[in-house]
Amino acid sequence: MDLTASQRAFTLIELLVVIAIIAILAALLLPSLARAKEKAKWIKCTSNQKQIALGYLLYAGDHADYLPVAGSPDLSQGAGWVAPSRWFQEISPYISKGGETNYTQMVARDKVVACPTALIANAIPTNVPGCQGYGGYGANYANLGYTPEDRKKISIVTKPVDTCMNGDGLDPGPAISWWELGYPTRRRSRYNRPS
Repeated sequence: MDLTASQRAFTLIELLVVIAIIAILAALLLPSLARAKEKAKWIKCTSNQKQIALGYLLYAGDHADYLPVAGSPDLSQGAGWVAPSRWFQEISPYISKGGETNYTQMVARDKVVACPTALIANAIPTNVPGCQGYGGYGANYANLGYTPEDRKKISIVTKPVDTCMNGDGLDPGPAISWWELGYPTRRRSRYNRPS
């Protein structure tokens, strides 16, 4: 029996049913994929923070138990101006090949110091020296020191479980100025000061 072309083709109704089934399956699958993607970012962030903490401890081991500090005075910007990526510069030899030598040339993107969920593209004005060194994490200067003159020894951390050495510091919001980014500050309740 020889079928004609019209008898072998799909009808419009059959095509619409197949498209509807595909749409329903996609709608059921997309939330699961979104959750998996968020979970992957969370796992990457946890891994990043573990490597950063290890970098802090290795740095302290090589520098008479002194921890990295948050900022570096930038004399070219005038008195009092501080670049908040000193910790990145100081632990760089322990978390990457080579090591960063100058904070103005550091690039956080695609490195351990870049938070997978931080929107860092336009967070810091491009005229700020070292703006590419912001990756979404920041040193807790309230606990560990702000500039090299404030440097603290690891023994100041008496409650390691309750003390944040480094954390999300790039969380732009309406009440946060760009110059506060890169530091998990004391005013954010999730960071505890050691007692």
